[in-house]
Amino acid sequence: MASTTSETLSAVPFRLPAWLRERGAYHTLFWIGVYVVMCLLDWQLLKTDPLFALSNELLVVVLYAGLVYFNLLYLIPNFLAKKQFTTYLGFLFLSILIFTPLRVLALYFKF
Repeated sequence: MASTTSETLSAVPFRLPAWLRERGAYHTLFWIGVYVVMCLLDWQLLKTDPLFALSNELLVVVLYAGLVYFNLLYLIPNFLAKKQFTTYLGFLFLSILIFTPLRVLALYFKF
């Protein structure tokens, strides 16, 4: 006989803290993980100064997160959910075209 989900969950020997079960917590942990991986890759592959890598990657991750949440919170509910695929892809492409120069400008003015 197959066990139900509640039986399976009650068999887990530990529970996550309440703050860790919140959506914002695991979104934040995800972006921190992306930031750490990008910094480590920058240090190891490009052999850059750690402080330089930390500041560059922070800027890049913030811009990527802005693009991701713009897509998730605005484009998908307003266009993709309404099956307006062409409009969705057009606005997604346009947002990428806007965010890419913003990233370049932000890195340019950082120096």
